[in-house]
Order: sequence, then C-alpha cells, then structure tokens
Amino acid sequence: MYLFTAFLSLLISSYSIGQNDSTKNKIYFWTSAGTCLTYTNKFNNLMGYRFAINASINQKYFIALHYQLNYSLNSVLSNPKSNIVTDLNNGSLLFGLGKYKCKSLTFVASTGISYGKVKFRGEFQQYKTSGGPLTYYINQFKEDNYNYVGLPINFKIIFTSPIIGLSIDLYANIHKHFDYGLILSANFGRIRDQIIQ
Repeated sequence: MYLFTAFLSLLISSYSIGQNDSTKNKIYFWTSAGTCLTYTNKFNNLMGYRFAINASINQKYFIALHYQLNYSLNSVLSNPKSNIVTDLNNGSLLFGLGKYKCKSLTFVASTGISYGKVKFRGEFQQYKTSGGPLTYYINQFKEDNYNYVGLPINFKIIFTSPIIGLSIDLYANIHKHFDYGLILSANFGRIRDQIIQ
C-alpha cells in the first residue's frame, strides 16, 4: 500500500499527464492488465493475472507498479504433488530504461523490489489415529507459508498506438522459491506521442 501511495503521489505531482512539466519533461501514464504463465521449482506451472500502473518520462525512463496473482491447477486437474508452490502473490515496484525502435515498438528492461506471499506444499504425511475400536489414517501435506522480499527482473516488448497497445513480458523474481514466466497484457492510457522523436 505504501508503494502504491508513493507511486500515485509521484504521478499526481506531475499534474499534467503527457504534457511538458517545468523541466520540459513529458510524462505518460497508462494501466495494463494481462494473464501470466508462471513457473517455479520443479518446472511447476501456475496460472494467474497481473495488473499494473505504468508511467514513462520522455518515453525513455519507465516506472511500473505491478500486482500479480498466481495459483496452481495441480490439485484440480490431477493428484496433488509434493514440494511445489501452490499460490504466489506479490506486488512489485520497477524502474527501467526503454527505447522506441520505431513508431509503434519499444523495448524496456527494468528491475526493482517486490514483496509477496507464497504457499508451498511440502512432503506428504500420513497420521495414524484411533477413535474407539476404529483406526483412522489422516493424509495431509506439510505446508510452508511465508512472506518474502524479492528481486524482480523484467524485459518488456510493447506494441502500441498512442492510447492502446499490447505488451509481452519475460520476467524472473528472485526469492526463496523463485518464479519466472511470460505475461501477455493489454495497455490503455496515454502511452506515447503520435510521433516518436
């Protein structure tokens, strides 16, 4: 929440989105939302969504605030596996550099900091218990649920008009059970000028 407030304050202080400020910088602001194909240890696959608030200064310096939700379909589509990440949610603040290669195409490399929560399904355990003359077996997995601070690294390709576009992200987030993947997003807002300088 603190990251979001700081980011929003920065944008509001610009007071004129996509216009010149007092230092002749041009600031652009847009939102994006997309779907994630995420992998963790043991090539475990998770599906999810990413929502983001994005900004750029002079179409060269990029800032993004992401919120990403990922969940595993393992126990839904098959028998549960042990020692895998089942849920992974995080927020990230990224700073990057980008360059328009032509009017509608830019590449952005960024890094920053993330804070998130992981649900990890550990080893399978079986407990024997008695209830009167009957014996019961309780099957469950050991769980490791924790919060983490991570180092996100993101490479983005944006295909865009001035106000609407598509982006593809390749990313990795380094932490205890690091994750990496591919994200396809739709972008809406003031993304670039009509003519790229």
